[in-house]
Amino acid sequence: MSGAGTPKSNSELTLRPISINLAPLTPGGIQVEQTILEADPNSPDDDRLCLTIIGRMYLWWQVEDEERLVRYFDLQADRVVLFLDKKGIKQAFLGDRIAQTGEVLPSDVVHLMYMAGDVVASEGARSLKCEEMVFNVRERTALAVQAELRSFDLKRNIPIYLRAEQLLSMMEDRFVATDAVLTTSEFHTPQVSFSAARIALVDNTSVDAMTGSSSDQSYQLQMEGVGFNWYQYGLLKWPSMETDLEVPDTPLKGISVGNDSLWGETLETRWYLARVLGLKEPKGSDSTLMLDYYGKRGPAAGIDVEYDTDDYFGNIQGYVIKDWGLDRLGRNRIDLDPPHDVRGRFKVQHRQFLPHDWQVSTELSYLSDKNFLEQYERDEFNSEKEQETLIHIKRITGNQGFSFLSKARLNNHQSQIEELPTARFNWTGQSLFNNALTFHSNTYGGMLRYRYANDAAATSTTESFGVFYTRNELDMPLSWGKTKWVPYVAGTLGLDNGDGFTTSIDDQAAYSERDVLVGEAGLRLSMQPFWRVYPETQSRVLDLDGLRHVVQPGLTLVSYTASEDAAEQRDAAILSLRQRWQTKRGPTHRRRVVDWIRWNTEVVFLNNKASSATTSQLTWNDPTIQMFDLYSGFGLLNSSPVLSLDRRTSGLVGPTQHYLYSDLAVHLTDSTAVVGEGYYDMVAGKVRQLNMGISHVRWPDLSYYIGSRYLPDINNGYGQQGSHALTLAATYRLNPRYALVVSQQFDTDYGESIRSEFSLLRKYHRLNYGFTFSVDESLDRTSIVFGLWPEGVSELGLGLSRYMDVGF
Repeated sequence: MSGAGTPKSNSELTLRPISINLAPLTPGGIQVEQTILEADPNSPDDDRLCLTIIGRMYLWWQVEDEERLVRYFDLQADRVVLFLDKKGIKQAFLGDRIAQTGEVLPSDVVHLMYMAGDVVASEGARSLKCEEMVFNVRERTALAVQAELRSFDLKRNIPIYLRAEQLLSMMEDRFVATDAVLTTSEFHTPQVSFSAARIALVDNTSVDAMTGSSSDQSYQLQMEGVGFNWYQYGLLKWPSMETDLEVPDTPLKGISVGNDSLWGETLETRWYLARVLGLKEPKGSDSTLMLDYYGKRGPAAGIDVEYDTDDYFGNIQGYVIKDWGLDRLGRNRIDLDPPHDVRGRFKVQHRQFLPHDWQVSTELSYLSDKNFLEQYERDEFNSEKEQETLIHIKRITGNQGFSFLSKARLNNHQSQIEELPTARFNWTGQSLFNNALTFHSNTYGGMLRYRYANDAAATSTTESFGVFYTRNELDMPLSWGKTKWVPYVAGTLGLDNGDGFTTSIDDQAAYSERDVLVGEAGLRLSMQPFWRVYPETQSRVLDLDGLRHVVQPGLTLVSYTASEDAAEQRDAAILSLRQRWQTKRGPTHRRRVVDWIRWNTEVVFLNNKASSATTSQLTWNDPTIQMFDLYSGFGLLNSSPVLSLDRRTSGLVGPTQHYLYSDLAVHLTDSTAVVGEGYYDMVAGKVRQLNMGISHVRWPDLSYYIGSRYLPDINNGYGQQGSHALTLAATYRLNPRYALVVSQQFDTDYGESIRSEFSLLRKYHRLNYGFTFSVDESLDRTSIVFGLWPEGVSELGLGLSRYMDVGF
C-alpha cells in the first residue's frame, strides 16, 4: 500500500483510477479486435476506439485517493469490450500488442468496459459474480445482470449474499438491487432468506489493500416490498425496512413454540416494540413487545423496555394474562387456584444522575397476587431483590455518603416494613492525627411501619415506630515487618420506641429494652503474602512447569460488652488462610502463569453458642449482628409475618457455632477443573454443607459437569428433611451434524428426580434445528420445545435460545 495514514471508509474517499492491466488466463491466449467508432462525423475528436477481447482473461486496476492511499480491484471474464478515447492512443495496432503481451492502459484512456461470461469482480473480502456487467470507469458506476454480491460480517462471522436480477453499483460502496434476495447461504435456494422488490445497500467497510482483510464494518440497508422466506415459501411480508445489520430491522425479535403439561401448547413471540409502533428506537434503549398464548393458561401480552444514557438508566416491565389455569409451585404446592382470572405485574426501576454527585433511584412494583411472580418469573422470585415501591436519594463524595429512603407497600398480599422516611450517613476511613488513627461511622434512623399481608397475623403490638442506630469505630493501624496490626474500639447505640429489643443471644425472650449500648474491642491482623518457589517441579501428566506456593494468613479477634441482655453479641476469633499453587502453562513461546490450586480456609470460634445451629457464615468477615436489618429474611415468602433477622428480634443470626469453612478449586488442565466447598460444624461434629463438582472439556466432541450438593439439616416445611442433589450435564457431538445435550438432577435424600432434560441439535448449512424434552419432577411438569436458528442471526431464532451458542 502506498501512502500513509489510516484508510478512510469508502464514502469519504475521492478516488481516481491510476492504471488498468490485462493478462490472459488460458494457454491459447486471447483474441483482440479493434474498431473505430465515429460518434459524430462533424466532431472527429469524439471518436472512440473499441477493443473486443475474447478469451478468459484477468484484469486489475487500482485507484488512489487524495492522500495517495491505494486500493486494488480485480476482475475475470470470458469476453470484454473496452471503449477507449481515440485521441489518447498514440500508436497503431494496440490490439495486437494486448493479444501478444498484455498491456497497461492509461486510466485517462479507458472510458467504458463491458464484460460477459462468468464475470467475477472482487475488492478485498467483497466480491461480485454476474453474467454481464457494464462498468463506467470515469464515473465509477457499474450495472450487473443476474448478479450476486458477497460480503462478510466479521462481528457475526457469517457471509452476506445479495442476489438480484439487476444490481447497480455506485462509487464502489453503494448498491441498488431489484428483484433481490438477501441471505447468508451460498445455495441458490437458501433455507432462510429475505426477498425484496428493491434493496439499497451502503457498505462502508474499510479494506486493507495489501491483505484484503476487512475492518471497521458499517452497513446501511433499505428494503422495499420485503418478505421473509423459508426455502421458496413466504412466511412474513411487510412494506419496507431499514437497518444497519447490527440488529435486523424485522419487527419480529424471536419465537418459541412447544407443549408443556403446565402451560399446554405454547406460543411465545417477542417483537421490537418501537418498530411495531412505527417509531425509531432511541439510542441506548431496547424495547420488546411480548405476545403469548398458553393452551392451559390463556392469552398474554407485555412489554419490557430497557434504556441507558449518560444521565439516567432503568427498565419498565409489564405483563398481563387472562389465566384460566392452576398454579404449580412445588411438589406439595400444586393445583393452587389463583385469586383472579386476570393476573399480571408492572415494575419500573429508574436511576437519575444529578449535579453535585446526587442521584435519585425510584422503583414501583405491582403484583396482582402473591403467587404470580413465583409462577411466571421463577428466577426473579428466587434470586433477585424484593419487589418494592420507593424513592432513594443518595450523595457520595470522597469517603462520605448520605442518603434517605421513602418506601411504601403497594401489594396488600405482601408483608413489608415501610420507611417513612429513613436516613443514613456513612463515613469511612477518615484519617486522624496524620494517619495515626482511622475513624469509621455508620448512622441510620427514621420512622418505620409494619404492614402485614392480608392473610398474615400481626406479630407486633406497634404499627409505627421510630428507630435510631449509630456505630462508630476508631482504628490504630500499625506495621511490624510484613504484618499489619489494627487494634480498634467501637461503640454502638440502638434506639427502638416500638417493641424494642426483645430477644437474648440464645434466642430466648428477654425484657424489652428501647435503648441499648454495645461496646466492642478487637484486633485485625493481616500479613503480606509470602511464597516459596519450586522450579524443579515438572510433570507432563499434571501439566506442571515449576511451582510457586503463595500463602496469606489473617486473624480477627473481637469481644463485646452490652448494657442489656437483649443486646448481647457473640465474642469471636476468626482465622483465615488463603493459599495459591501457581505454575506455567501454554506454548513454549507464550508461557503464562496460572493458578493450579486455589484453597481458602476460614475457622471461627464463638462464645455464647446457640442451642440450635445454622449454616450462616460471616458477612464481609464481620462477626457483628446488626441492630437493624430490614431486608434479610423479611418478605422472602409472601405469607411470612413481619420479621427482621437482626438483633432486635433474633439470636440466630450469623454464625451460631464454632465452624470450619473451606473452598477449593483445582485446575488439573486448561480443560479440566475440580471445585468444592464445605461447612463443618465443630460442635456437633458433622458436615452441614458440602458441594463438589468437576468440569471437563474433551475437545472437540465432549464437555460435561458432574456435581453434588449436600445439605443434611434443611427442612422445607413439606416433609423433606435434608437434601443431597446429584447433577450431571453433558454436551456430546455425535458427528459434524448432530449434537446431544443431556442434564439430570436427582435428590438421593428425597429419593426422587428433580429435573431431567434431553436435547438433540441438528446442524444444516447456516441453519440449526433443535428438539428439547424436559421433565421437572419438583413441579410435576413435562415440556417439549422445538427450535431453529440461523447461524450468526440469533434474533431470528425460534425457541431453544440457550443452545444457540453450542458449537459443532
